[in-house]
Amino acid sequence: MNEKSNSEKFPENTAITPKAPVLFSRWLPPGLGRKLILVFFIGMGCYGITEGRYLWALYWLVAMTFSPRMVGYFVRSFGGLMKKINQAIDRS
Repeated sequence: MNEKSNSEKFPENTAITPKAPVLFSRWLPPGLGRKLILVFFIGMGCYGITEGRYLWALYWLVAMTFSPRMVGYFVRSFGGLMKKINQAIDRS
């Protein structure tokens, strides 16, 4: 009879997940090699734009995969989209 109710175990103001996840903590990747690869892809995209080859701007999409923060934003938005899709499927 000494059990606590669920509301006492997990008060509403307690955060289960951290406010700033590790994925969102930095823009640049760790390590010099990865930073150089990131600069290379950004440079290739800029070169393509200045030469009129606009498909080379797709290198910027590849460059975004080297940024932990951009990957975190993508994962969070993709997860939210999948959650909405699953809720819509469950309702029908």
